[in-house]
Amino acid sequence: MARKNTIKLLLINESENEGERLISLFRNAGRVARAQRAQSAEDLFSLLAQDSWDLLIADDKHPEINIEQCLEQLKKQNSDLPAIILRDENIIAALEAGANDVIAKDDESRFIFAALREINHLEVQRELLATKENLNDAEARCELLMAQSQDALAYVGDGMIISTNQQFCACFSYNDPDDLDCAPIIDLINDDDHEKFKVLLKSIADGGKTDWDFTGIKQDGSQFNASMQLSSAVFDEEPCIQISVSQRSTPASDANHATSD
Repeated sequence: MARKNTIKLLLINESENEGERLISLFRNAGRVARAQRAQSAEDLFSLLAQDSWDLLIADDKHPEINIEQCLEQLKKQNSDLPAIILRDENIIAALEAGANDVIAKDDESRFIFAALREINHLEVQRELLATKENLNDAEARCELLMAQSQDALAYVGDGMIISTNQQFCACFSYNDPDDLDCAPIIDLINDDDHEKFKVLLKSIADGGKTDWDFTGIKQDGSQFNASMQLSSAVFDEEPCIQISVSQRSTPASDANHATSD
């Protein structure tokens, strides 16, 4: 919910007139609100299912709905809807039942402050949930692309391999991605290239992308010439580095022999 969107109030109170009074309080605070009063317990749960409300406001004057029972039911449903109760007594009972705040009915200044606080808090919660869902979707797509990719890919966090695809394993002569799980990425790189690789890891950790030629070490200890592309990424909600490796055509042993000649 954007900050200036219309606030949607769900009311449990005695009459529509009380709803108009509450709407005017929000109007005086510079916000637009619309309200819907639940006529009965059945109507309340129907309204909860129909719309995404921003705030529940209740008092003890509704002829059919008991506040504590309503709050307990919301708690059982794991509802994120904040609730403010307007009453002068039985404050602890309402809080224990799940109310976010209990305010005297005539304390209008404190009410509007608490209401906007809870609405802003709900906004942050919903935005965070949406962000997490988007991130999970992105990671699921990433894992699918990684599995289907013809490139040799790995994700590295704190110098340790946290995920690879089959092509990356084959590049270093490993049979299964589990064989490289939590292995130090530096173990797959020739000793002479270690210092350069450490510098690259630090630079990529701050964002960016780079390409690098290096000598790789296969599982049996043999060496090969390869190119590596490093870029910053996110995996399992944590920042990391994506590494893509491709072998170069000249074997490392042949290159070294040619140099010695």
